[in-house]
Amino acid sequence: MENQTNISANRKEILSDVLFRERAEFLDPENKKILGMSARTKILGYETMAGAIKVDLKTTFRLISRAENGTFLYDTAESEQTETIVCEKIKPTTRVCLRAGVTETKKTGSSCEATVAVSGWYLVENELTVLNSCITGVCCKTAPLRAENTLPLSPGGLSLTYTDETRMNVERLVDYCVKVNVSNVFVNAGSYRVEGDIYIRIFAQSDDGQCFGQLFSHTFSTEIADENVTSESDVDIDAYVKSAELSLADGDKRLIISDISLSFCGAQSLPIETETISDAFSTTHEIVIRRSEEAVTEGFCCRSLREKIAGKVTPDGGINEVFGILCPSISASVVTNNGAYNLDGVVQADILYQTNEDVTRGQTVELPFSINLPLENKCDSQITAEINVVNAAYKARGAELELVFETVVNVKGVSEKTICITSDIEMGAEKEASDVAISLYIVRKGETLWDVAKALNADEETLLRQNKDVPLPLNGGEKIILYRELPFN
Repeated sequence: MENQTNISANRKEILSDVLFRERAEFLDPENKKILGMSARTKILGYETMAGAIKVDLKTTFRLISRAENGTFLYDTAESEQTETIVCEKIKPTTRVCLRAGVTETKKTGSSCEATVAVSGWYLVENELTVLNSCITGVCCKTAPLRAENTLPLSPGGLSLTYTDETRMNVERLVDYCVKVNVSNVFVNAGSYRVEGDIYIRIFAQSDDGQCFGQLFSHTFSTEIADENVTSESDVDIDAYVKSAELSLADGDKRLIISDISLSFCGAQSLPIETETISDAFSTTHEIVIRRSEEAVTEGFCCRSLREKIAGKVTPDGGINEVFGILCPSISASVVTNNGAYNLDGVVQADILYQTNEDVTRGQTVELPFSINLPLENKCDSQITAEINVVNAAYKARGAELELVFETVVNVKGVSEKTICITSDIEMGAEKEASDVAISLYIVRKGETLWDVAKALNADEETLLRQNKDVPLPLNGGEKIILYRELPFN
């Protein structure tokens, strides 16, 4: 129809954590005693289909042992699996943005297991049919329609190489982990710029047998072209470590070379502003108004905060020396409590230490935590929080071990509202003519001239012509008279 308009008001919908158990077998012909384990996972690719997403995952386990001469050794085991996420809203053409992380690890016999959480978001196509002009013989009221249309951004990537100096000569890297955090996003006409931080944490053994951990952090910035981005775009970006390889520099045992590849996935929200028909009536005919309530997005919001998770543990056998902490895994979920949002979860990590009997051991520790999440008032739906452990520190005090995990938390939310859409008006049967010549209407507080006209079944122009002294806007208490011409019988 000529008086109807189709408006795209696509929405971003959160895909909550879906857990999978990944398992790999490791060969140990020398029958080494495994002291600890860390794991990292990445998404190799995914495919959308009707009602589901197929995800290809690769999980790499690093198993730490110690030789008789005191040297720490590591073996790796890998698992590649294809998992299925069921979601009835997914179509083959749906745009999806996914991330994966390890929430828990466990070793049983010659097999190692990891619980992997896959989460992210997908784009829901939302086409609104609105009435933008009136039909003949109907009085119509218009109102502005304001919403947002969410569109995917052009994906981006960044390859980086860093050279960092350690505080000791490194004989071997025992374990390492790399995390990325987006701190700022800036939009320009035709592009967007991403700024953030990369955290590289190593656990190494020096050439004189000492073990130590060290954190390196770097900032990054990259500009990504996207012709659909405007200066009014509201942009939300997720960043992932696609790959990370650390190695020692040739000829210098104090230099660590890190080759890191990042991936960016995001969406932009563009404002929609138009005039639509919000209400209607006819003075001569009954009408049927087709209305529907639609959920639309108003915008994104994001907060980044740093939190420390601390706790104490008492390792079995006492503590003579602590060698280090392997890369931790973390599980967390957003919970509500009296209108406040908290991030509750558990940090898990393996510590390597020497007992009072000079026996080298590894022990898995778990620290529960609860973090208050500050959010803007408008961000009242689809609350998510991504937490990354960027560093781990320890201090032995007698038989106890004090642990501190430094984290970066990205809290995201969506501002949503429900709007009423008028999509069509159908003319019905003719109304019976009124047999009242004069009608008096006393305006109630909050009523507009439109409300009065609708109640009296007259157009606003007629009321203004017959009541020239009525002030606008109405305040309540005004007396409005309608004169009708009745046929002479």
